[in-house]
Amino acid sequence: MHGGVGDEELLRGTVDVFEDGDGSHTLVLAGEFDRPESELLGATLEELLRDAGAAVALDLRLVTFFGAAGLAALARAVATARRNGSTLSIASTSSIARLAVSTAPQLRHLLTGSMS
Repeated sequence: MHGGVGDEELLRGTVDVFEDGDGSHTLVLAGEFDRPESELLGATLEELLRDAGAAVALDLRLVTFFGAAGLAALARAVATARRNGSTLSIASTSSIARLAVSTAPQLRHLLTGSMS
């Protein structure tokens, strides 16, 4: 169970941001990520990755759907991270999110932990 959130709430994607002790951030995503939820995800990632040296890890274990808009938001975040000298990684994932990310060549490195 996700903090008492009902099934209908998990259908909409949510993004929870946690600041880690070292100044890095972990984003915990849950539910379905289509266009509206992906816009929130993209804006959040852009903000967190704008500073040089920023580090953001994604926890995708609770993701139940990741559409093209979600993949596009991740691709923009990868470009932002590279441009600003920041780090974006996937800390953990669901099989659904892993499959979605693996279909996008520009995102596959996130599954291996390499920013190359």
